[in-house]
Amino acid sequence: MTATATAWLTAARDAVAAGTPAMLVTVVTLKGSSPRAPGTRMVVTETAIAGSIGGGGLEHAAIKAARARLADPAARPVTVEATVLGPHLGQCCGGRVLVAHERLDAGAKTWIARWSAAVEGETVVTEIAADRVIRHFLADDAATSRPAAEVARLAADPTPEGATVWRADDGVHYLIENAAPRPHRLYLFGAGHVGRALVEVLAPLPFAVAWIDDRAALLRPPFPANATPCLTAEPAAVVDAAERGAMYLAMTPNHGLDFAICERVLSRGDFAFLGMVGSDGKRRALVKRMRARGLDNAVIDRLVCPIGLAGIPGKSPAEIAVATAAQLLMTAAAETDRTRSVA
Repeated sequence: MTATATAWLTAARDAVAAGTPAMLVTVVTLKGSSPRAPGTRMVVTETAIAGSIGGGGLEHAAIKAARARLADPAARPVTVEATVLGPHLGQCCGGRVLVAHERLDAGAKTWIARWSAAVEGETVVTEIAADRVIRHFLADDAATSRPAAEVARLAADPTPEGATVWRADDGVHYLIENAAPRPHRLYLFGAGHVGRALVEVLAPLPFAVAWIDDRAALLRPPFPANATPCLTAEPAAVVDAAERGAMYLAMTPNHGLDFAICERVLSRGDFAFLGMVGSDGKRRALVKRMRARGLDNAVIDRLVCPIGLAGIPGKSPAEIAVATAAQLLMTAAAETDRTRSVA
């Protein structure tokens, strides 16, 4: 599940469990420019906000409206409003956004629990009308969603981020999205200063990190929710059991171990990204070694070393971590586009 989804979903679950009045605010559709995509959500209570629909005037107005509805016992449980992102909101996007406000009462506990338990890649359809919001989890009730055929067609090609929106003839909107989007798999070798800095930077991002090291003193809590520690005497052997299409980063203090990790990844050839911390000289040494072993040059050329975006020259652990995280995000976006174009 993405970090953003986790924020609003966790807040919704906690508010309902505690009996705290709360509103779920959802971006339904947009035309023109808008800060966030359909399916973006936030939870608003009298004192707290979780998630974001883009900040700025739109979000400020939505929070104000949500709290006004929370304070009004006679307010409808569901409202859908159109907003133009113009000068009156202090925004110049020029887009038009349809936003739904939904009161979270005790009845929301069922769908919140179901969404929380969703498996990766599972499709949820949110039916939004002027007076109702209903969620259909296709794994449970594919046949009960009224526009079943159209929903099934759109669900077969889900949007990686945000929701695909279908508007029925009666004006009802259907948001079709991944209840638990598949995170990008990253195998991160090394729990030193740079490794830990990178894990912390990746914590709120859509990555599932296997954090591998042979040093118990360094591979220690706290661990971000999206990072799974793997203490092993043979870190390079982890590569053999990794899934296809994963990303890898070798950043141990041992050049020989980094070389062994990269050699196994390059020999597999089915990786989305392979980066190794170090200099151009370190890369040349590994390339020479791999060519001597007869590995295809096209595969070898995919090795990234040094890691990180070239425009971020800093060498502190935090700067390397930020530059590398940005590089991973760019790679993930390109890989998603490639996969969708092939499909």
